[in-house]
Amino acid sequence: AEGIAHANRLIASDSSDGLFVTLFYAEVDPVTAELIYVNAGHNPPIYIHQTGSGQVQITNLDRTGIALGVITEAEFHTKSLSMSSGDILLMYTDGVTDAINPQGDRYDKHSLHDVLLNHSSKPAGSIASETINSLQNFAGDRDPYDDITYIILKRK
Repeated sequence: AEGIAHANRLIASDSSDGLFVTLFYAEVDPVTAELIYVNAGHNPPIYIHQTGSGQVQITNLDRTGIALGVITEAEFHTKSLSMSSGDILLMYTDGVTDAINPQGDRYDKHSLHDVLLNHSSKPAGSIASETINSLQNFAGDRDPYDDITYIILKRK
């Protein structure tokens, strides 16, 4: 959070015309699988995990601060979670959920949740393939509205 706050001050002092930057920054401890993150105004990543009763649960990792460059002295907070075996984290840009089909409908978060839940037992690479297939099938020949970028992290 301290590093992100410093970056915010630099961006705020250098930006003009209301420009800003959103970001999700995370570190994962490879031994304990603890995920520590700061979300500065970016799309909340989707976290899929097993509950104590064996049910699959979807949680959005909330923002812990505003976009960089908006307010010079903005505060940012760090949050953490412990990933268990089989847990999935999807980090994505808004181009994913802003994809539009030929009828003008948006590919919303619920569509994304469905793909993730239906393929959560697969390896991360397969989940990524299913995600892009779902987006392409939805949008058809329509050009993307925005960039489509995502990262899938799955704990073995």
